[in-house]
Amino acid sequence: MNHKIILAVCVILLLSASFLEGSCENVGIQNITYNADADGKFFDISLKNYGNNLTTGRLEINFKCDKFNDTFVKNFEISPNKTKEFVNYYDFCECEVSAVMIVKNNVNKQTALTKNFIAITINFDELNLVVSGKIFPNLNTTFKILSDDVSAKEIYRGNVVNGKFSFELSDTGKFVLVVETKSCNASNTSKKFRTKYNTIITFKDVKEGEIREGKEFKILVTNQKGNPISGVSLFCNGIACGRTDGNGIFKFFANKTFILSVPETTSTWPAKKEIVVKEQQKIEIIIKKDEKEQENFSAGDSAIITVGANNSPLENVSVRIIKYGSEINKTGLNTTINDTYIILLNEEGIYEIFAEKKNFKPAKKVIAVRRNFDVNITAEEEKERVRIKVSDALTKEGISGAVVTIDYVTTENKTTKEIRQREKTDTDGELIFKIPPDKYCLCVEKENYNKFCTEPGPIRTLTLRLSKNYIFENHYVVFSDITITTFYTYRDIQVTVDKIFVKRERGNFSIYPTYAQSKLFLNETGKYEIYVTRTGYNDAVVTIFVEKTDIDVYLSVSKNLLTINPSKQIDEIKIRCNNAGNEEIELRNITYEKVEIDNISEKNCEIVLPEQYRAKFYVDNILVPTNSTDKFKWTIRKVYDYTWLYTAIIIIVLLSTLVIVQHRYKKKGAK
Repeated sequence: MNHKIILAVCVILLLSASFLEGSCENVGIQNITYNADADGKFFDISLKNYGNNLTTGRLEINFKCDKFNDTFVKNFEISPNKTKEFVNYYDFCECEVSAVMIVKNNVNKQTALTKNFIAITINFDELNLVVSGKIFPNLNTTFKILSDDVSAKEIYRGNVVNGKFSFELSDTGKFVLVVETKSCNASNTSKKFRTKYNTIITFKDVKEGEIREGKEFKILVTNQKGNPISGVSLFCNGIACGRTDGNGIFKFFANKTFILSVPETTSTWPAKKEIVVKEQQKIEIIIKKDEKEQENFSAGDSAIITVGANNSPLENVSVRIIKYGSEINKTGLNTTINDTYIILLNEEGIYEIFAEKKNFKPAKKVIAVRRNFDVNITAEEEKERVRIKVSDALTKEGISGAVVTIDYVTTENKTTKEIRQREKTDTDGELIFKIPPDKYCLCVEKENYNKFCTEPGPIRTLTLRLSKNYIFENHYVVFSDITITTFYTYRDIQVTVDKIFVKRERGNFSIYPTYAQSKLFLNETGKYEIYVTRTGYNDAVVTIFVEKTDIDVYLSVSKNLLTINPSKQIDEIKIRCNNAGNEEIELRNITYEKVEIDNISEKNCEIVLPEQYRAKFYVDNILVPTNSTDKFKWTIRKVYDYTWLYTAIIIIVLLSTLVIVQHRYKKKGAK
């Protein structure tokens, strides 16, 4: 073919639903290859077992063709997470194909599924069946290109080779593609199509990459031959934004990067181009008061205006400051500043600050200047009310008609409610309201004034009372109970507090009461600080001292038996005695009133009582002075029994006396 210019063709064909598929792209001039068929296998089948089943079954593929019928049967067994693949090749023309699968898993579940031949997915107990493929007859075909007009002139003719063919056209227009089939009893198939040139988008009078924000630029839309396309609609980021003029020119003002699109028309293919706009640096306006950036100011404040770009100061920036007053007219200030400028905001109103500089994007900032409230809150607890006085911060005059909003949360019958009260101040700027039951928020508002909000501290006062089972004022004995009762002071009404916190030297603890009265067991000596807290109330605190309890301890030793007898029952007594071998004996957790220890020999002993006791020690009922109230040391000495010695001496004396008497009698008799 002698044509040097190959024209674009867009052909989306479906020449025969049973054996012919086509493919082509909607692009410009090229040599088009059309797939009338595809070589390869007819279909393939994959069986996958994704679960934990041992799956068995039978797969049956049935073919009903114009020249033959056939059945493909395959029995299979798939272990968990395994895959089976079956590939089959056939050479035929047109067939109707169906697949039947019977599946049985290891729990004897069974199903049968029949599908006509398409790309299908069959799930059964996580068994997956995929059947896909093409029918590919050996075609004995030719094709031809006709003009789509009354003449139906043949322009091109060729053969289909291995199911493929290609063609070239010399010009744009409307055409008909005809495929002539001589096998498989197939009829001829035809399809109409048209050709047109590619659409080209280029910049006019500027190079790509030089589009800068804030200026107008031109776009040129032409076809592949360079001819301008006029009157075509254009879209910017999907939104219609204009048309090309008679010279194919489209003008636009660059403000940000966008996608320019040309739609498909009778003379254009779709085309897109990204218009990259280099943004100008934006002037940054920062307005501060006392080194803190803000947008709301008070009358009389001085505002520091700083101009810059990318965190760097700018010089020779034109700044306009406009204040909108109560009238329509506006007054303003024009100046040129370098980096910073200080303005006195002596009038309330809305101020607009504009900053401009060549080759920079201008900036605008809005600030509000209002007057301030002076709010005085006085709690009159004895009258169950709060008095508010609202004044002007500069003139100190009361402000009437100021709206006071009081928000608080209350709980009744375990139901929480949000309460809001709104009232206005009187002619003197005062307002009286009832003390809220709990913590509350208070806000004051009025036109031309900055809103004032605060959360006042607790108003009500708690009173904490202790039962009077003390030794003397605020002094209690250890191992006793005290009752804590909490009251609202000015009404003498019992209230249940949120928490009772007890602070001690040896460790703190908390109580969360459900009633106004709570009991506290004093199990340690020393200083106790008892705090009670409730939301909306000032905390109450009381300090008490817990003293040791008095006890008498009696000790005695008799015939190797040590007896210890306290006057009160003690949970724990420690006794340590050291003998000559330095062996230590310790007795713990003695809960008896009387303790006896036998086999006592000579020892140095010590008795130790818990620190909560203040003891007096008696030995054989005699009070023994000691330096400690909970420790006592003593020495056990063995008492020896000399009765046998005395008896032996008496017997010896008596025997000696008897011998002397007998001796004297014998002498007298001899005379």
